Amino acid sequence: MLVALDGQLLSEAAECGLRSRCGDCLFFVATENRCGHGWPSQKQRLSLAERARASDRDAVFCKEFELR
Repeated sequence: MLVALDGQLLSEAAECGLRSRCGDCLFFVATENRCGHGWPSQKQRLSLAERARASDRDAVFCKEFELR
């Protein structure tokens, strides 16, 4: 799911402690550095703040995400 990565999202994510990286997901297979469901995960491996610093305009959220 794509959401505009703007100042409001970054502020609210920091305030609420939002975690959305693959490494925070129950389905991430760390030993193989991949998603257990086989989804592409390049963008989801970065935090929202890291994506913003890389000038990314979209926040990508996985619908399968389950907090570890």
